[in-house]
Amino acid sequence: MSSPWLLSVKLIPLFQKSNDPVISNITSLAGVGVERLIAHPAYASAKAAELHLTKLMAANFIPFKIRVNSLSPGLFKSQMTTGSSDAETPVPPVVEQVVKTFPSGREGTWEEIAGVALMLASPAGAHINGADILIDGGGKMVMSAA
Repeated sequence: MSSPWLLSVKLIPLFQKSNDPVISNITSLAGVGVERLIAHPAYASAKAAELHLTKLMAANFIPFKIRVNSLSPGLFKSQMTTGSSDAETPVPPVVEQVVKTFPSGREGTWEEIAGVALMLASPAGAHINGADILIDGGGKMVMSAA
């Protein structure tokens, strides 16, 4: 967790040149809670630490007027979920079964992550600081209820 902190601190002078500087950390749904569906406890622990770091950064960067938020994507088609960097590789059946239980009924798209990041960086997100936004199609609600 030292790298994101040290890099952000080093970039404070650059951020201060912006009218409304914002840092958006990409974390994961895996770091939000304790779920049996999370296959990698070390990954989930690291993402939970990153969520906490986001809140600490938001508090510590108040004097610099830098907003800090995090985005926690759920299941998205990626090398992590497919095991391949080929965009055409389908997600494994177990992932497909899990996302079918989500209210959205599908995995997320990269455009959906980008849309939230753009909103946070725009005037629409100017009053958001220290927040984590789940981008999971309602997956957390289903996993929490299981």
